[in-house]
Amino acid sequence: MDTANILMQLGLTIHEARVYELLLKTGISSPVSLSRKIAINRTTLYRILESLEAKGLVKRIVESKSTSFEAAPAETLTNILIQKENDLKTLQNSLTPLVKSLSQLQSQTDSPTKVKYYQGQSGLRQLLWNTLNAKTEVVGLGWADWNAGIGRKYAEIIRGEVVERQIYHRELLNEDQIDDTFSFTDNQIFISKFYRHRILPKKVLKITQDTYIYNNVFAFYHIYKGEHFGVEIYNAHIAATEYQIFNILWQQAKVPQYSPVNKYPNK
Repeated sequence: MDTANILMQLGLTIHEARVYELLLKTGISSPVSLSRKIAINRTTLYRILESLEAKGLVKRIVESKSTSFEAAPAETLTNILIQKENDLKTLQNSLTPLVKSLSQLQSQTDSPTKVKYYQGQSGLRQLLWNTLNAKTEVVGLGWADWNAGIGRKYAEIIRGEVVERQIYHRELLNEDQIDDTFSFTDNQIFISKFYRHRILPKKVLKITQDTYIYNNVFAFYHIYKGEHFGVEIYNAHIAATEYQIFNILWQQAKVPQYSPVNKYPNK
């Protein structure tokens, strides 16, 4: 067991974790003795011991001419966990009114157009997660596989959320982007009920990026030589225009013969 890592998750620094573990092993020890064993200078060690004392993990023993330290029982860590749980509950209770307050503040200063940029896999994950805010459906062009961009595990989490929130997806793909086995996902409910696609010939439009249109958002992302790059444009007029263009192309596109029985509403 990586005890140091667990102690760090409880809020200790790596040096605090090492000193606490050492004190548990050695028992009552002087700073001089500890400094020699752990190779940390005494000035730094005193600060670490004071921090551990404040956390209740170390007891100071003062004698006539010396000061020693003793580790508190390991069970004391339970108190830290309980405190963290209490802090989390307090934060959770405060979060809803905080979000409401900040949202109101933002709405007062928002312009009709807002643009957000995303880079890297984490940025792409955020961009795709934001599509879960769609009120009814998400439509767009399909180019790159979600699994390749954000990892299959995270992509399946998003597909699960799509099913949970009942968000319909319509996607246009070029012929060479078609996976007629639907091997990109294990989520059969997503495929059978919430996902539809059609085939758009390259002579009509060569697709080179993924786009997403929902609510008042037009978003796209591209992966080039391993670099992830995405943009969200929040503008009702732009989103409405892109949605019209998509539906014109949707009517021109070919319905695949191998689609599963689909309960998606006809559009």
